[in-house]
Amino acid sequence: GFGPIAWNFPFRCWPTKFDRADRICRIHPRNRMKEDMPSPVFPELPPRKELLDYLLTFDMFEQTGRRAEGVEYVTFHLERFIKTLQLLPRLPGKVRVLELGASPYFMTFLIKKYFGYEITPANFFLDYGEEVTDDIEKEITISSERYGESHTFRFRQFTLELDPFPHQDAEFDMVLCCEILEHMAMDPSHMLREAHRVLKPGGFLVLTTPNAASIENIWTLVRGNNIYHPYSGFGIYGRHNREYIPRELEMLLRAHHFEPRIVVDD
Repeated sequence: GFGPIAWNFPFRCWPTKFDRADRICRIHPRNRMKEDMPSPVFPELPPRKELLDYLLTFDMFEQTGRRAEGVEYVTFHLERFIKTLQLLPRLPGKVRVLELGASPYFMTFLIKKYFGYEITPANFFLDYGEEVTDDIEKEITISSERYGESHTFRFRQFTLELDPFPHQDAEFDMVLCCEILEHMAMDPSHMLREAHRVLKPGGFLVLTTPNAASIENIWTLVRGNNIYHPYSGFGIYGRHNREYIPRELEMLLRAHHFEPRIVVDD
């Protein structure tokens, strides 16, 4: 897999390993000299079981009567959450983060708890071609009775491929784009331009996405199986529409004025 961290100018990225041997992570900075770019710092996280127990105490899925779905989701994605947290830059002072596709907020909980960053979530619950009919700010409160935590998130729905982000220029220190790129049905350029716009100079884009050239995919093809995702009951955005190899991702990020550092982890 692979993922990037990018600064808001030319960009540097580095790849890392996730729950499967098929992800790339990138951290991209904006407008900063290479010598000044901070290295990612690995935060002190508790053991995996403790993190899992913590996340499962929140009532996000209980509110819709689908707790079993929540347990399955957290259990499957926990390793990816941990790897992504290990990529996040440690920044001083008040840090504002725009988290694209934040729902169901498990990554949000962990970043708030272990980094103390201020998170602004962004969501889109419609299908391809459906327009957002209002720009009213929505609100959801999710609680953990055991830990005595209650988080209220306010967000606006917008289409990453088409709509201007409802945020000011240079508003955020970091933009999270985790497991979103591969779901784009048309073109990621608009999303990356807008991410660059809302980042402060020297800010970071943290992007994670599957690696099309992963060992898992190669072995799947060798065995005579199809690596493409089937049609989804959740609409066109419910499946992977386009996956990237690390070199493609680097070219894409550079084209949008990021300096990528790619982490590929099998």
